[in-house]
Amino acid sequence: MDYDLFFLGGLGLILLAFVSFIGAWTESRRPVIAIIFVSTGIALLIFVARDRPQGLFELKEVPEIVTRVIARLLALL
Repeated sequence: MDYDLFFLGGLGLILLAFVSFIGAWTESRRPVIAIIFVSTGIALLIFVARDRPQGLFELKEVPEIVTRVIARLLALL
């Protein structure tokens, strides 16, 4: 399993949910998309925490994970 991508995907969705929530709030709309993003992001993080033998990644590991994923994506090009 590629837990790096699942973890970064979960974090990315949670960050996008924050932006979506702010946009919905400023336009007086319901934050439906933000709720979907947060739910999916949390589900991905829970999946990584439960399925990965070492548990969830620590925050100090995030820069290394981002670098590793970007390097793998660039290697595909």
